[in-house]
Amino acid sequence: MLSLFGATASAQGYDVSATGKLVDKDSCYSFQVPAGWKLVAGNPIPLLISAPPGERARSLQTLPRGFAILAIGRRSGEAKSIEALMELRRRANAFSSTRSVAHASATGITRAVEARWTDNANEPGEQTIARFFVFRGQPFAAYLSFYQSDRRRSQYPMALARLFDSIRPLAGATGCPVPAGHKDARRIHGG
Repeated sequence: MLSLFGATASAQGYDVSATGKLVDKDSCYSFQVPAGWKLVAGNPIPLLISAPPGERARSLQTLPRGFAILAIGRRSGEAKSIEALMELRRRANAFSSTRSVAHASATGITRAVEARWTDNANEPGEQTIARFFVFRGQPFAAYLSFYQSDRRRSQYPMALARLFDSIRPLAGATGCPVPAGHKDARRIHGG
């Protein structure tokens, strides 16, 4: 069982400030945790959860009804390009749609593609929206999963978009060079 908390996950290489900014020093970026989402402890990449008011997940082995999960990061050995990363996901679930995603230059993202699919293997109607993106020349992904029957389903893609738009490169931190085109991004905690 995974425990939920919102304070710090520094053992995993990322921290969350009191204002909700998550700083991932290993990946050299920061982003704003969407309002109403909580960080799940014990994960190698940031994993966020949105729960119905007053409810708490007992386990995240499968997605509980009424909950949504958002994960963002890079598993180093997984793929060398976003096309390879997308192909790994496509093997498990055929995509129902894909599209290019616009992104602000301040994010440090050079390319992004969104894919959607329904996973009926675990639970019927589990919808996933993934944003595969290139950051500092490396493939990353942000995965949002929820049930199509969830009454809050229209809110979840907006949370993914806000998180994606809030990504900022870290510069000046150990191992985090200034990305091309970001001469003013020298603050250690990202823009």
